[in-house]
Amino acid sequence: MDELRRIHAGKGTLTDLKSKYEKDSTNFSILFKLSQKYDMMGNNNVARKYIKKIINHDVDSAGTAIFYDQLYGARESGNPDPLIEFAEKTSDNEKQQMAYQESLFLLRRLKKQPKRESYIFLKYIGSIQSPTAGLLNNFAWRMTELEMNLDTALVKIDIALGMENKPKQTYMYLDTKAEVLWKLNRIEEALSVIEKCVKGEPDNKYYQEQKEKFLKSRV
Repeated sequence: MDELRRIHAGKGTLTDLKSKYEKDSTNFSILFKLSQKYDMMGNNNVARKYIKKIINHDVDSAGTAIFYDQLYGARESGNPDPLIEFAEKTSDNEKQQMAYQESLFLLRRLKKQPKRESYIFLKYIGSIQSPTAGLLNNFAWRMTELEMNLDTALVKIDIALGMENKPKQTYMYLDTKAEVLWKLNRIEEALSVIEKCVKGEPDNKYYQEQKEKFLKSRV
């Protein structure tokens, strides 16, 4: 409701920001908010135009505009290299995390550099002081798809399981662990883990299919 009231009042809307921009075309806050607004609309070219204005007006004391210029440029080109280079050099943890996260998205879309993607995923997790259980689960599952860093994936999913206490989420993480074990050719352990999922959610067809897949691979 607060957000609806803000929009209804015309505060922070695109029209409002454009009106403010006409009165003060060098204000960092206005330019940055306009850039963010166009980025949310999926208009990368216009978003980058406002970022360039910040850089050209020399009102970017924290280097924020320079970072977003690289971010938007990487999205436009599909090349994660500048972002990875930035992440490995910066001391700004928030921007580092954003750079690694966007790099992962681009690397996954490229589908050509699995080793690099797995390396960057680990760097991304390492940049976060307290990774969530969901992020650790995502990492472990992605490693099963790439068939890389499976021993590390097993460690990470065990940490995630130690953090989770909701049954539905726990079964999902157990399924990830089972998949990791199966990829490691530890089939009996994988069966033991997936059996917990089957018993916990007997109507879940996916868990039954996973169990069947593991059983067939025994041969």
